[in-house]
Amino acid sequence: EPSFFPAIQVFRALGARVIGIPADGRGMRVDMLEQLLLRYRPKLVYTIPSFQNPSNIEMELERRKKLVELSHKFKFIILEDDAYAGLCYEGQQLPALRSMDSDGYVIYLSTFSKSVYAGLRLGFIVAQKQVVKQFSAAKQVMDLHSNSVSQWVVERFIVEGKLDSHVARLCSEYRKKRDIMHEALSMRCIRGMEWNRPKGGYYFWLKLPQGVSASRLVTAAAAKKVVFVPGKPFFTNGQGDDYIRLNFTFASQKDIKEGIGRLCEAIAELLDGHREMDISQEFEIKPIV
Repeated sequence: EPSFFPAIQVFRALGARVIGIPADGRGMRVDMLEQLLLRYRPKLVYTIPSFQNPSNIEMELERRKKLVELSHKFKFIILEDDAYAGLCYEGQQLPALRSMDSDGYVIYLSTFSKSVYAGLRLGFIVAQKQVVKQFSAAKQVMDLHSNSVSQWVVERFIVEGKLDSHVARLCSEYRKKRDIMHEALSMRCIRGMEWNRPKGGYYFWLKLPQGVSASRLVTAAAAKKVVFVPGKPFFTNGQGDDYIRLNFTFASQKDIKEGIGRLCEAIAELLDGHREMDISQEFEIKPIV
């Protein structure tokens, strides 16, 4: 953790006990996972190894290999969510966990909602045949099948060889927007703000200065017509109120610059209010009657 909060919600709705695995700048702490495996013996580990939502961290290669090894050793399923596959702006994207697994312990999930267009609610699974059959049966119970027109459109898009060139165009556009947001944050940076320039994906994961909470900032920013996702829902234990997720892919380049400026204004105003409150509490005048 942090991790994709709708996944956390789904697991809990189905009665699962959800336990977060700490991460750092190189991805999931697989060494700490091994300790948790010995303690809890989980049935499934959910992970977004490439351009993780919300942190945009990419799990390093050695940790990927170790994670797959642990799945074989402890006999658990890895649910690999690779929603941002292909959206790589620097270097080469690392291989999927599924490509390292020869024994069927990795179930690979991805979607066309990021690689084609956001409104396209269509995805796919790569797994052993028996697992795919079980998923297909469950899917039919839920909604019979995904929209047929959407499936036909995507099928032709792939068969005609247009998907790769389309993703390349997206990467070119998103790379520019990422750089603009990074530059805007750097120019308007307030002491205590922390972030990393993402190598791919959709998001900046911004740590707020001490004294500013996402739960307060969301209201102050909305008053300036700026919206973001607060960090708290991405954690299993109530942490994360000092983080926010910023999406750089949808807004125009002009709006990114303007929005970051307004966001930093809201942060500065909250910081000023926090300092004034601290001073008033420290030097409170108690009148003598």
